[in-house]
Order: sequence, then structure tokens, then C-alpha cells
Amino acid sequence: MLISIVVCVYNGEKYLKECLLSIANQSYQNFEVIIYNDGSTDNSEKIIFENKKLFSNFQYHKGQNGGLAHARNSAFSFAKGDYFAVIDQDDICLPTRLSDQIKVVTNSKNKAKFIFGNSKTLKNNKISNETFFDNYNFISKNKSGKICKNKARSILLKTCFVDSETWFMHREVYDLIGPLNKELKYLCDFDYFFRISSKFDFYFTKQVVSYWRIHDNQQTSINSAAYTEPIFWVINNFKFNKNILLYLLMGLKSFYAYLRIKIKK
Repeated sequence: MLISIVVCVYNGEKYLKECLLSIANQSYQNFEVIIYNDGSTDNSEKIIFENKKLFSNFQYHKGQNGGLAHARNSAFSFAKGDYFAVIDQDDICLPTRLSDQIKVVTNSKNKAKFIFGNSKTLKNNKISNETFFDNYNFISKNKSGKICKNKARSILLKTCFVDSETWFMHREVYDLIGPLNKELKYLCDFDYFFRISSKFDFYFTKQVVSYWRIHDNQQTSINSAAYTEPIFWVINNFKFNKNILLYLLMGLKSFYAYLRIKIKK
């Protein structure tokens, strides 16, 4: 089973090498690395070229800056793997990340098409004791490792329980769901998970598979658009269902909470 590990890069020179080293150290080695440089103006490209020797199966592509959704779509379009694994430029894959998520596929008898996992935060080189799943009792109590699509969709309307740094999906998902919405700068991942929930059940591993790095550069990207985008997302998706529309508009604080912790660039 070939895995396409997708890394989208935009001015990521500070942490990019650490990310690439974590990929190289995977216990499961049947993978390709696809790096899409979304118009970086720093030394990211130099770091990529210096470290490409770590990988036997490597693709590098670059283009003008088009945002995270554009970069993800571009990287996915070059992928040759059976499954796609997403990790961002400043985050860390634990050594057994791929093997842990492949185990979910195997245990499901290949039924699992969309898989996520547990994670911890990394700030000032300190790893949190708390895990991402500690915030979600319904996952901690779930022994099956599966959330049916209708339930996943319902929960996503209240909170985003999928950490992007643990995103692992079969190419069939991308072929059916299509590209990420390039009009969304802040909610593109969340919107994609929501769209996936219309077609696929969600599977997960309780193993910590990634570290999500918190650093100052993430906060500088927050502006007024970050707070208006959720409103437009709700209206566009539920304008024909007034009951759900009013419910979500009254509960937008969950979207804002998501933005505070998930903005990547």
C-alpha cells in the first residue's frame, strides 16, 4: 500500500526541517513525499532541496501563493498513493503514524476510507500532557473506532473533532468529494471534513500520531475575515433550512473556538 504524504509549505523555514525529519523516520516506509511550495519568499525551498535526500520517493512542486486550499488541492493532484496523509510544515509525525493508521484500515477489512487520530500540542518545545481526544468524551468512550457518517455530520455542526495533522484518506474520498473550497481561507479543512461526512463513515485511532505546533506566526494571520467566514459558511450551507440556519448562527462560538486553535497560515 503506497501512502502519499502531503506537505504544503508557505514561508515555513523555521520548522520545516523538523517536519521532514519526522516523515523520514516513519516505521512504515512505503510512501512518497509530495511537497507543494505555495509561493514562499523565505528559505523554505533551500531547506526542501537540502533535505530531499532523506527520501527515495519525492516530488516537489511550486506555484504562486494561492492559499491553503489551493496548495492542498495541487498536492493531492500529484499524489500516486492509495491513501493520502496530511501533515503541515510546522508539525510533527510520530514514527508510527502511518503504521497506526494503516492498522485501522486493515482492522476494518479495508472499509475505512477516512481516518483521523489523536494528537498533542507542541509549544516552545514542550509537549502537552493533554491529548486532543481528552476534549471529546464521545471518542474516549467509543470502543469501535468508528463514527457513522450521519453522527459525524451532526457532531461537526457543534465542534470539529478532527485534527488536520492526523488527516488520512483513501484517494476514493478525494475523487468523490472533489477539491477543497478555495474560497475558504480559514475553514477549508473543516468544510472538507463536513463534506466527507455526507458520503463516508469516520474511523480513528486513539494513538497519538502527530504533534500540532503552536507558535506566534499563527496568530498574526487572524483578521476580520477569520470571523466573518464562518457566518458566510453557515448561510451558504443552510440557507434553505431556516431551523438549522438559526441554530448554527446562534452557536457560532464553536466555529470561533475552532479558528483560534486551528489557523495555520
